[in-house]
Order: sequence, then C-alpha cells, then structure tokens
Amino acid sequence: MPDSIFIDSAPLNPPNWGEAAPSNLPQLGEALEVTSATESGAATSPQLGGLRGGASPSWGRLEGADTTTTLLGHQLYIHHGELGTPQPFSIRTDNVLSITLLLCFVVFVLMLSQVGHAVARQAKNFFFAHLSDDDAGGATAAPQPTAFYLFMLAACCFLTGIGLYLYATDGMGCYFAVESQSLLVALFTAEVGAYFLVKWLACSLVNTVFFGTRKHQQWNSAFLLLTAFEAALLYPLILLLVYFDLDIQKALFYFGIILFLNKILSFYKSWSIFFRRNGRFLQNFLYFCTLEMTPLLAFGGLWLMSVRFLKVNF
Repeated sequence: MPDSIFIDSAPLNPPNWGEAAPSNLPQLGEALEVTSATESGAATSPQLGGLRGGASPSWGRLEGADTTTTLLGHQLYIHHGELGTPQPFSIRTDNVLSITLLLCFVVFVLMLSQVGHAVARQAKNFFFAHLSDDDAGGATAAPQPTAFYLFMLAACCFLTGIGLYLYATDGMGCYFAVESQSLLVALFTAEVGAYFLVKWLACSLVNTVFFGTRKHQQWNSAFLLLTAFEAALLYPLILLLVYFDLDIQKALFYFGIILFLNKILSFYKSWSIFFRRNGRFLQNFLYFCTLEMTPLLAFGGLWLMSVRFLKVNF
C-alpha cells in the first residue's frame, strides 16, 4: 500500500535541451503516482506510474522519508503525512479577547477600590432613600462615580457581545462568512452599544419633557447603577462559557434571570421616581413597555437579522 506523499517541485539545474528527451518521461498534464518506503523503512527509488506506454523509470536516489530526488534538473520535495484539520476559532485562544477580559477585571477591581463607598451608598439609597420631593427615588446630591459607571457600561456591551456570539455559534449552530471572528464579536458589541445609546436618548427626551430635569437625573443615576450591576453579574457567566465550557442552555437561563432582575428593578425605579405620588400604575406600565421593552425587542429583532445576513447558509 503506497504512503500518502505530497510533492512540491522546484528547478535545480536546467536540462540540456540539445539532447533528445527520453520517450518514457511524463507528459505535461498527466497524473503522477509515487510509491516508496518499504516495510523495513529503508529508502527505495520511487517509481512513476501511469506514464504513456506503461513505462516506470527510476528517479535516482531517495534518502529517508523527507528527502529530495532529481529528475532532469528538477528537485522534488517529498513530504509524507496527511493534511491537518483546521482548528476552529475559540475565544479562549484569541489573544486580543482574552487580554481584554483580563483587563476588564483588573480595571474593575482598581476602580471599585476607589469608588466602592459611593457605589455602596447609592445602592443603599436605591431602596431606602427618603421619599420626598427633593430625594425621590434616591439622592443625587452626592458625587457620582461617573467614570466607573461609564466603564461598566462599556464592559456590559463587550460581555454581552461575547455572549451573543457564543449563543449564535453554539446555541444556534451558525457559521459566519467573515474572515475574522473577532470582528464579529466587535460587531455584536457595537450593536449592544447602539441599543443602550438609543434607549438612553429616548428616555432622556421623554423624562426631560414630561417630568423635568431633576427627575431625569435621578433616573439616569439609577440606570447607570443597574447597568453596572448587570455587567458585574455577566462577567462570571462569560468566564464560565469561554474557559469552562458551560452548557449554553444553562447560560441562557442564567442570563434570563439577570435580565429579569434588571427589568423588574427598572420598573420599580420608574414607579418610585415618576409615578409614586400620583399612584398611576397604568401609566408606569405604559412607560415601562414603551421605553424599556420596546427597545429591547427591537434590538433582538435587528440582531437576529444581522445573524441571518452574516451566517453561511448550507
């Protein structure tokens, strides 16, 4: 049984074209079959099969499994073996994404060590603030760690983008027609960032026009706090998915719990800030559906459209 051999040829010494070429040489475009390597492993002379007229001339010398032979001034490189299977893309082996995940944790720890007291105070006021006109739904007079919240917002976009990519590839079984899978993660991250931006702009417009600037600032503070908590809860989930092969269905259930808690707290906070004194539960429900659920559902639909557009259809 002949071994599997891959052959590359390169000119070594040009032949003497003044001499007549042997009649048993292979012609251009004809198939070439090489047989070599005896059972004992000793070097033998490979033969040319399938030549015109059935001739099988010898090539010269062959040394070992990866040796060179010459035929009319051409040097043939013979490599024994089989073609390898391409390694699929994995976030755990991507240096850029892995380093970014590590940096997210380091920056989070460093910033939290500096603004931890302010974040803890705001988290306490989220539920136990004095319900007065000047402090409805949480005090905003104290300095807010804006830089920390903006970083957590960016981290939430990045972590959600990774989660969406893993769900599309593992949960939905999609193969994407893009050269770099890292660019696909960046695209999903940008889509999540666009969702947060559109949501913030819509809420800012409605809150400022109908409720005033002060109440909008209270809502904005609560929105950043909830986003920071969402990012902190998403980080261990993404680590389990990337490095410990967590089942995608379990991860989806865990993510659903995080999203449910976020929306329930958002519903409570909008009622506490805007509708508590008037007792208008129906208006709060309409506010929640319009400015919380509608952008989320629109984002889900647009994300599915982008996945269907980019994936390879077999």
